[in-house]
Amino acid sequence: MPNVTAQSAESSLVFIGVTAMYDPPRDGVRDAVAVCKKAGIRIVMITGDYQITALSIAKQVGIVSSDDAEVITGSQTVCLE
Repeated sequence: MPNVTAQSAESSLVFIGVTAMYDPPRDGVRDAVAVCKKAGIRIVMITGDYQITALSIAKQVGIVSSDDAEVITGSQTVCLE
């Protein structure tokens, strides 16, 4: 078996392409969020997504309006009052 190193393993590679996936929020979610906000309901989104993904979705549906919104990870202790 030849001696494989990081340098030899990463030589003569050919770039094939890039792929992405987008799962848009369901129809009506933005309207439902607006109705809840108007009624004074505090909205808390709980998801298994990464922080950046969760913030992006929250912005798309109107839960938050800026990139400065607080995003709490599962490893943080949370007490909602």
